[in-house]
Amino acid sequence: MDIDLTLMNDPTLPPVVMPACPIEKKLKGQKALVTGAAGDLGSAISHGLAARGIDLVLLDCAEAPLAALGKELGARVKVATYVTDQTDL
Repeated sequence: MDIDLTLMNDPTLPPVVMPACPIEKKLKGQKALVTGAAGDLGSAISHGLAARGIDLVLLDCAEAPLAALGKELGARVKVATYVTDQTDL
């Protein structure tokens, strides 16, 4: 199963296709932490991980976009969201 991850929902950009691989069976049910999750790249990564059945811990400083992403992906996998700024770490 190939997954189309078109960044920023911009139809002028070519899709990023991630081919399925045997390791996906081992990843299903695992957890991943994504920083900057509400941004363009973080959101695309989060969608790709969720499509593979990976539960998510999402971090971002933008509360509203993070909440929307968490709600969207929460329909497929377990999602925990945390509003935080990692620039001082």
